[in-house]
Amino acid sequence: MKRNRIKPEKGMVVTIPLTNDQFGLAIIIEVRELGESIYHTVWSFYDFMSPDKESLIKKLEDENYFRLPFLVCGMDYEELEKGKWPVIGKLDTHITNIDLSNPDILEKMMRESIAGVMLLEMYLGIQRWSLYKDPLYLDKRLLPGFKRSANILE
Repeated sequence: MKRNRIKPEKGMVVTIPLTNDQFGLAIIIEVRELGESIYHTVWSFYDFMSPDKESLIKKLEDENYFRLPFLVCGMDYEELEKGKWPVIGKLDTHITNIDLSNPDILEKMMRESIAGVMLLEMYLGIQRWSLYKDPLYLDKRLLPGFKRSANILE
């Protein structure tokens, strides 16, 4: 039996299984349909991980927390589409540390596709900070108000 694929929608909050057997979360903050079942998506990532999905669901009650992601980027949605990243809610987020009303910023993010989950794991101290050739790559991607986490692995 063929399984229905999940269509990305603005505001979807997903749990992301991490390589340390915990869970992170991300929110789709922009979706643009390019063709039949083909989309560009922009995601926001947060400085939070949990050993269980229930704690992540509880975190959804604090809408102010979701105003300040540490990273916003364009990224593939294949894991969502296949059901590997469960949708745990939907939020109308009002991010305050990046101007997403600027069409140039949004367009740039729509065209990129970076390894957001790897950057999430680097920031949370699960993977080495310097996995990229440029050791300052992630530093350059962090949004205002964020710097290297104390938990990073060099």
